[in-house]
Amino acid sequence: MVNKDLNHYSYGSYHQKYYLDDKLIAVGVIDILPKCVSSVYFMYDTDYSSLSLGVFSALQEISLSVRLNKYLKSLKYYYLGFYIHSCSKMRYKAQYSPSDLLDPEYYCWIPIEHCIKLFEEKKLNDAKNPDPLIKHTCYVPFIRKMKEQNHKWIKQQKLITCPFDIPEIIEDKDLLQMLIVKGNKLMRYNPMFVTTNEKEKLKTIIKIFGRDNARKIFFDISTY
Repeated sequence: MVNKDLNHYSYGSYHQKYYLDDKLIAVGVIDILPKCVSSVYFMYDTDYSSLSLGVFSALQEISLSVRLNKYLKSLKYYYLGFYIHSCSKMRYKAQYSPSDLLDPEYYCWIPIEHCIKLFEEKKLNDAKNPDPLIKHTCYVPFIRKMKEQNHKWIKQQKLITCPFDIPEIIEDKDLLQMLIVKGNKLMRYNPMFVTTNEKEKLKTIIKIFGRDNARKIFFDISTY
């Protein structure tokens, strides 16, 4: 991953193999990225479940991240991927500390202990309102909720702003610079060639990526 020159290195996907007495008992899949080691997948022989191989592999990957940082100063983080609080199989990710979750609106990192408290509050509120017509999700806008609560952590932060150009209200004019693919044609957005449903999905894309980023990508709306 890092050669003798130390100025040349290889990003990409790697497999970490774990052996016991010359027997392959587990394999971890990781991505080496400019700013982090990303844990992609882990598989193991269930005959060795008692060894907590998932925990062992995570510690090995954290150790690798620390070692790589000696050569790649921008590589400072270990990324465990998505966290779904309602999924018991993902709860293990919260046991590594310090850890952060990404706010879905402001795209800044929040200490996971604050996020878990907000997840639990939402779970309790959803249980108090068991209306079958209301679709309950795991979506929690951490920053917005913490501002509403006048949370101590929020008070300690400098001005929190989203790093992307994401407007609170997306107007039709925001779509005009978007590149879209419809059928076999690549074109600039034109309201004459899109349905109302397609237009709303394009607005959602701007909400996710921001105005500037949405202008740099073309979107195939024929697959919607």
